Amino acid sequence: MKATIQDVIDLFNAISTTNVRIFVTMLAMLCTTVSYVFIHATTGGWVPNYNWLIFLASMAGLDALQYFGKRMTTFTPDGETVASKIRAAGIPATTETLITGPTLTKKE
Repeated sequence: MKATIQDVIDLFNAISTTNVRIFVTMLAMLCTTVSYVFIHATTGGWVPNYNWLIFLASMAGLDALQYFGKRMTTFTPDGETVASKIRAAGIPATTETLITGPTLTKKE
């Protein structure tokens, strides 16, 4: 099966960047841990550089901030959440409604 450039571009457009970032960070942490345990157990000598550990901690922090930022509740200027206004108006919650905001009029 040959993947064309358009297939690769479509794949990158379809995946969630937050999940990819978290996966890569966890993979780097796992590889560092396995390397440390294996090399330290067999030779007793290798310890990861502090710069690398700080980099991993920074990546984990950025992942957490990106995850929180994408899932933070959106508030309107009067302090109510957009979701509560949609529920109060009885408007079905769709992606378009959440992006553009509710029109707070009931359809009859």
